[in-house]
Amino acid sequence: MRFSAATVLVSLLGWIGVASSHNILLRAHSRECFHEDLHKDDRMTVTFQTGDREFGGSGNLDVSFWVRRT
Repeated sequence: MRFSAATVLVSLLGWIGVASSHNILLRAHSRECFHEDLHKDDRMTVTFQTGDREFGGSGNLDVSFWVRRT
């Protein structure tokens, strides 16, 4: 089965806005705050990945993360 370029383009454009993400580089011992407006029954998934570029990949990194209701 072959799909036309227009069909593929419309399918891909339909996924825009379905998900959004933040990708940041955070230096050691620093803080970053993010604000998201959520509505009742909204779902949010939070994941993070740590790596150490500053000290040559020394290993275990301590990360603190919290959600505050305003």
